[in-house]
Amino acid sequence: MPELSRPEQLERDAFLARVKTAIAKNAGRQELTPEERNAWKKFELEEDQRRGRRFVANVPKKVYSEWAGRQTKILHDQADLYGIPVRAPTISLPDVIAWLHDFLARWKHDLAPLVKGDRGGDTDRPPTLKEQLLQEQVLLYRKKNELQEEQLAAIREQTVPIAEVHKRHIQMATVLRAAGERLAKQFGEDARSILDVALDDVEALIEEEAKTVEDASPSVHAAPSS
Repeated sequence: MPELSRPEQLERDAFLARVKTAIAKNAGRQELTPEERNAWKKFELEEDQRRGRRFVANVPKKVYSEWAGRQTKILHDQADLYGIPVRAPTISLPDVIAWLHDFLARWKHDLAPLVKGDRGGDTDRPPTLKEQLLQEQVLLYRKKNELQEEQLAAIREQTVPIAEVHKRHIQMATVLRAAGERLAKQFGEDARSILDVALDDVEALIEEEAKTVEDASPSVHAAPSS
């Protein structure tokens, strides 16, 4: 409250004295004069205004989110994109109101055609506020997409294709079967037969494992779920 002059201070003291008397008389169930009743009513109104000012200067984030009908993440995105002062744990409505009117004053020439629904036919005109904001949104999503592409490329570099693994297994089996031919010449057909049976079993297991992995793993080229 601004500093009062001497006459104003005397009037204020007299007003508070009437309020004090009204409260005391009301507690004692005494009849109040019209002046006392009016003074008490005015004082209560002033107190409501003071309490209201304290609250709107420090609105809890949860309450503000309910008023705005937006989740905290959306409020933070708007704060980062537009500069709205809504990132703190408590939000000052006077600051938000001041930001809003500064915003309107700054972009009044761009906003006027949008409010009227007339965008004009001048293709050489500077981009409107709405178009600039859309461009900024596109840039944000493009950066996120580039980051996802980089992460996917890193995963691909560290991944060995199933077909390549299967090819290497077949090559290994060919080498072992050639060894089986040499075993047959040296130790007879029984030795090669034992090796062939073992290789058949191993190939069957490899085929089954490859099919299981292929069925269970999503393709790296599949579109991400929305």
